[in-house]
Amino acid sequence: MLSRYEVPVAYSMIALARQSSKFGPQPFQEYMCYWTAFNNIYTTLAEQKGHIARLRTQKDGSIRTRPNGSVQIPEVEKVLTEREEIELAFDEFSETLKHELVTHPNAKFFVYRIPKWHGRRIEFDGSGQRLNGVINLRYTVDEKHPVWSPIDIQAYERYSQAKPEKGDKDLLAKQILFVLYMVRNNTFHGGKRADDANDRKVIEKASPLLSMIVEHFIYAAG
Repeated sequence: MLSRYEVPVAYSMIALARQSSKFGPQPFQEYMCYWTAFNNIYTTLAEQKGHIARLRTQKDGSIRTRPNGSVQIPEVEKVLTEREEIELAFDEFSETLKHELVTHPNAKFFVYRIPKWHGRRIEFDGSGQRLNGVINLRYTVDEKHPVWSPIDIQAYERYSQAKPEKGDKDLLAKQILFVLYMVRNNTFHGGKRADDANDRKVIEKASPLLSMIVEHFIYAAG
């Protein structure tokens, strides 16, 4: 779907991930490679759809600038947040990819997973809501008010039993995508440790799901 010249970083990161796997399982390295590839994909898709940075202007129409030493640098603003760019990429998911994500065995792991925070399992929050998926480590401040990326258990069970309601597949596939995004955020920004068995298992379960998405954009047309 996307050629090498359009997303060269994505192709390079896929090659690097595959090369690293030849030396045994490297879940953190592989996940980082595939996410970097996906980042190249969703930012490229956003640009192709016209969502590019724009110059900031004053009320009189002149370009706003900021000083940097003895020069003035134009100020720009992004049209979309990263989350919005990822949602644009989701719009390009095929129905087959959505189904394969939802029915992949590793999706079930996140559906029924009880997240941990500071080594403690958090099954319910202060409002009695059942947790699953992945906790946002940067924004969770206590056990009663966790911030997390969920996967709808009822929708998942309906889909697994071949009794889906309208919208279940889209809901679940998007939730899985943003669980992967949360794994990325925790890995890059949340102080995750490669020697933590719980962290390693999350990465190992997330990687095949992420690679499916990336390879859909790279190899779907072929």
